[in-house]
Amino acid sequence: MKRLSNLKGWIGFAVAIALFLTAGVLLSGDKPKDYKPFLSESPSPTGTKALYTYLGQEAPEVSRWELPSDGLPDGSDQLLIMIEPFSVPTQEEIRGYEDFMERGNTILLIKEDPDGLFGIETDYTDMFTNNVSLGERLFRTGELSNVRIIPEDDKVILSDREGAIATKREFGTGQLIVSTNPQWFINNNILKQEHLPVFLSLLKEADADDKEVILFDEYYHYGTSGLRDVLVYPQWMLIFLLQLIILTILWLWLKGKRFGAIETVREETVRFSDERIRALGSWYIRRKLYKESLHIQADFVRQSLQDRWGIPTSKEWPDIQDSLKRRVKLLPDKKIMAITEGLPVVLQKTRLDQVEYVKWSQAIEELRKEVEDL
Repeated sequence: MKRLSNLKGWIGFAVAIALFLTAGVLLSGDKPKDYKPFLSESPSPTGTKALYTYLGQEAPEVSRWELPSDGLPDGSDQLLIMIEPFSVPTQEEIRGYEDFMERGNTILLIKEDPDGLFGIETDYTDMFTNNVSLGERLFRTGELSNVRIIPEDDKVILSDREGAIATKREFGTGQLIVSTNPQWFINNNILKQEHLPVFLSLLKEADADDKEVILFDEYYHYGTSGLRDVLVYPQWMLIFLLQLIILTILWLWLKGKRFGAIETVREETVRFSDERIRALGSWYIRRKLYKESLHIQADFVRQSLQDRWGIPTSKEWPDIQDSLKRRVKLLPDKKIMAITEGLPVVLQKTRLDQVEYVKWSQAIEELRKEVEDL
């Protein structure tokens, strides 16, 4: 009975959690979504969805790339755009990008400080300007960062009087174009000053018009934690999986022997105590100490009544009759009256025979089960 009650309680608790989570999903459906910066799917001021949408209207095929570099598509004449990746690729991943370029593809990397990526080296300046030049053409932009690219043998595409802003390097039959100042190209800034013409100039250097596919690399915007793999599933499925995990934990908790009652046979685990009880019972029977045994049983039940329901042990049995009628559910009122009125009389007797002892022991045992199992 007690175990069934616990099971019903756990089921009710799990149902309540499921309803709470479902209500949370329904009520939070209209809340604005938070986006990380530089995401091509982000319409927020810090996203790059404007560029992605623009290229989607101009280029034959534009899509997002959300896998590691070793899975980049085969073939040539493809452009991969990487805008401010959050994490640094490993050497193995760098090698995958280099293989991609050596097959005749182009990578456009726009990062605040690209130092160390693909062998690029940078320097810093204390001077801040608002103009960059492409040959003799001058673009007015937002304030430049203090990072400048050290070109070595690379072609300088954009520069100011402090150094190179964008460079191009050959990789096999492909090429790498590196530029700084990615904040120019976010949704909030792309139409300010001449940021869009600067980006179009970078695309022209990358021969974007001749590319079959343009990819926006999103893999390093989510890192390698596997978060992206989870977010691809619909929200209702994630809620269902969460509920399933909670129910599984509750079921294991309910079944776990360390968290509940011991289910093994008592003789297997508490042999000494069991043998002691049997020895005491045999001693009482041999000595015919029926009255003493009955007193012990009655006192035990009275203590249980006090611990469970707060019925004082100082009250006599007839005085607790009404309290028992209100609380005991399975025993009929006549049975309760017989126990509370008859047991004091039996306990006052000098001697008891075995028949009376068995009768009243069974009555006390029924009452004990009611008290402990309810």
